[in-house]
Amino acid sequence: MRDRSFFGRGMLIPIFLHRSDPSARLSDAERLYFVSQAIDASVDAIAFTDVHGRISFVNCAFVRIWGYQRAADVGGRLLASFVEPDLAPDQAPASLNVCSNWTGEALGIASKGRRFPIAGSITRTDDRSGGLAGFVASFRDVSDRARAEQALR
Repeated sequence: MRDRSFFGRGMLIPIFLHRSDPSARLSDAERLYFVSQAIDASVDAIAFTDVHGRISFVNCAFVRIWGYQRAADVGGRLLASFVEPDLAPDQAPASLNVCSNWTGEALGIASKGRRFPIAGSITRTDDRSGGLAGFVASFRDVSDRARAEQALR
């Protein structure tokens, strides 16, 4: 059976952390610490939102990639304000604007308005009863790949 704990406001993340002594269980605080350390260590930009797409948490990579000084500069804003679909308007997923499940490529909108190519996904997270708790988004800056493809053309 999966061991689960809360992260943030009602979001569930499966945790598979074990100690060498199987009878010693990690406390919720220890689990939260390890999960937050893992998320912050990711090279990918990660953001958690509420059900309306408003950002409640971002990791260090998100702050750095989008060109902000601290996470507080990002918190409370709509995730959609940081991402612009990189498609013709008639092909853009309308769901991106309401922060629904999405996978693909887009343009990130940096702190000073600079656009840069990103690849990523936005996925629904559920609460313990299976209701919508919010979304988790993961993005990777693909500027180097885009420059290489342009050079090959």
